[in-house]
Amino acid sequence: MYRYGNPLRSSAGESRGQGVRSPRVREAMSVLFRSMDASIQPDKKAEAVVVNRGRVDLSSYSNVWYHPGRGKLTRAVWYLVNTVVFQNPLVPFYGIKRQLLRWFGAKVGQGVVIKPNVNIKYPWNLEIGDHVWIGEGVWIDSLAKVSIANHCCLSQDVYLCTGSHDWSDPAFGLQVKPIRLDEGVWCGCRSTVTPGV
Repeated sequence: MYRYGNPLRSSAGESRGQGVRSPRVREAMSVLFRSMDASIQPDKKAEAVVVNRGRVDLSSYSNVWYHPGRGKLTRAVWYLVNTVVFQNPLVPFYGIKRQLLRWFGAKVGQGVVIKPNVNIKYPWNLEIGDHVWIGEGVWIDSLAKVSIANHCCLSQDVYLCTGSHDWSDPAFGLQVKPIRLDEGVWCGCRSTVTPGV
């Protein structure tokens, strides 16, 4: 028989299934709790990660091998345009945004909607197909090539992340991989697309 109420605690304050009358149910719950206790105990693999984290030396970090694709002046001008036009919530004009992206080397299709407060790292690494919707707060971190096919929708606060770090490297080395979204993909709000997808 099952006693009504919380199966983990009886009205007398007993815990861990002791308030359950049936011996079979009590034994099953005892096995369940033992397995839960075992899963909570740290394993050697988790301890190894903690040990490796102690080895990280960020003073030795170097990304000299990485080239963003344009010189410092172009990147500085883009930073200004990105801040004033794309990240600005007061600039809703899609046509101007599409043209600016093209001027900075992006390939942009027809009917692309770019909402306010969008952050694009390097437009020269960006390809956008026809009739793509880019929602408010989207961050396209295009350290590597980002290809967005026709009729894709990036909802609010989507993060396309092409860069990461090698956690096993004491210098926390930079890793970049491209992202490709096929036709008709919908990235729901606040989702993250990781490098190499």
